[in-house]
Parts: sequence; structure tokens; C-alpha cells
Amino acid sequence: MRLLYNILFIVFFTVSSPYYFWRLWRRGNWKRGFMQRFGEYDRNLQQSLTNRHVVWVHAVSVGEMNVCVAFVSALQVLRIMMDTGKPLSELLKTFVKFPQIAVNMKVREKPALETMPDVLAAVKDAEQTLGDTGRVLLRYSGTEPKIRLLIEGRDAKQIRALADGIAAKIKAKIGA
Repeated sequence: MRLLYNILFIVFFTVSSPYYFWRLWRRGNWKRGFMQRFGEYDRNLQQSLTNRHVVWVHAVSVGEMNVCVAFVSALQVLRIMMDTGKPLSELLKTFVKFPQIAVNMKVREKPALETMPDVLAAVKDAEQTLGDTGRVLLRYSGTEPKIRLLIEGRDAKQIRALADGIAAKIKAKIGA
């Protein structure tokens, strides 16, 4: 069965490769980075990676990327465990879960966030209010006419007020 697979692979590769090379040529700018697909990298990249521990990730879909993020997170936890010499059960005792609020709003259009200074000012104020004890993420949905706001912090009432303030500015500007 494996021999049949190898033979069919060679046949289909030989037959289909001219089509894919034609698509590359038609798209243009195909030469830059082409050999990276085959594991050959330019000297600058090779030098920057020398004597470093690197994990290469090739992800095509959002689902694959989510798996990669979980994998890297697990590696980070293992690194912390190795550095501290403590088991995960002991490290979890210091873990504090902050409340977070996610707001998804429908929008009429998706202008660049940089073109909405009042919204960016509200986000910056929220970040300054939270300081090192929280975070604010604002981004457009890639598949829907929505903007997504995530605020995380120590105090649930405070982050709710911050989220409402940012959401009001967004709604006034581009809300549906």
C-alpha cells in the first residue's frame, strides 16, 4: 500500500507541478522567500537563529493557530515549572483569575482604529486606569461586521464602567 502511495504521489506531483508553478509566476513576487518552503533560509535568518531554541509553527487555519497558541502556552508553563522547580499544583496556588468582560458590537463599517481618535483615547484612558492590573483589547471581527472589546482587571465594576464608556464611543462613531 505504501509503495502504491509513493508511486501515485510522484505521478500526481509531476502532473500538477506545472500548474502550481504557473500560478506562482502569475501572482508575481514569488521568488522572495520561495526556497523557505523547502527549508532553505537566507544567511541573515540563519545567523539570527543560530544557538537559539526555536519551534517552527506552520498553521493555515484559525483552528490550527488556536492549537499552536495552546501548545506554546503549555511550553511556557513547562518552562516556568523547570525554572522554579515547583510542581504545577504549587504554582496554581498563586494563580489569581481576574474578571473579564467581552463586548461584541455590530458596526456599519470597519474604518482603521487609528481614524477614530476619541475611541483610541478612551482605550488609552482605560489602559492607564487599569495600569499593570488589567488589559484592554479592541479589534474587528475577521468574518462578521462586528468590533470586539475585551477588558480584564481586578474590579468587575470598574471594568464594566470602562467597557460601557468605550462601547458608547464606538456606538456613536460606527455602531449599527
